[in-house]
Amino acid sequence: MTTLSLADTVQLQQLIFFVFAVGVFVGAICTGFLTTLKNLVFYHFDQPTRIRTNNGYLYRFRNKYVPLAERQNLMKQAIEQHRALKNGK
Repeated sequence: MTTLSLADTVQLQQLIFFVFAVGVFVGAICTGFLTTLKNLVFYHFDQPTRIRTNNGYLYRFRNKYVPLAERQNLMKQAIEQHRALKNGK
């Protein structure tokens, strides 16, 4: 049977603390990533991009549900505004 000297136990304690600290750090990063991933998935199901109605479909554009023709017009306006800002007009 082997015995540990005082220096060995100090080194073992430092190693255990280092492993614990790295585990806490990596766990925090993984928890944040998984929480973000979960929120993205739940947001997709909470607010769908298309809703079926009796008259057809409603599409989400900037958190409003509008018919397809209105959505296309709103998208064209948004693109034109973006291009105007980009070109500095």
